Amino acid sequence: MNKKYTDEYLLDLVKAFVKKNGRIPTTTDVRNKLDFPVYHTILDNRFGSHNNAIRRAGFIPNISTSIGETKYTNEELLALLREAYNKVNRIPTNTDFLLTGEPDLSRMLRNRFGNMRSACHAAGIIITPKRRLRFFVSKLANLFLRGTEKLNIAQH
Repeated sequence: MNKKYTDEYLLDLVKAFVKKNGRIPTTTDVRNKLDFPVYHTILDNRFGSHNNAIRRAGFIPNISTSIGETKYTNEELLALLREAYNKVNRIPTNTDFLLTGEPDLSRMLRNRFGNMRSACHAAGIIITPKRRLRFFVSKLANLFLRGTEKLNIAQH
């Protein structure tokens, strides 16, 4: 580990960036060495991660988003999921999310909630696994057919 720089010096770099630019430095800022005379790996190695360095400097890290991605709260994401679900009457696909005007919605939900099943659960959407549903429907159909066969036998 590079001990050439003190923790205080590295944290002062973060604070100076915020003061000069009016925003929290992104990992891209540090990687491109914009107002940072040290390599990004030094911050990562010293503090464990870029966001840990930002926290140690007394700031709240940026929410991880892509360029152009809108920042949503959990409740806003879940509302968009429920809206898409109600439009298509099933668990929405990536294509369905394109129609909402937010093409990265599926990815944002997976990143925030771990997977689509967990996001649906958080949104109050009940998922019935297709395999179990098919089994249930076929079993129900067989019971119905057996019942009608017995009725036909009894009528003759």
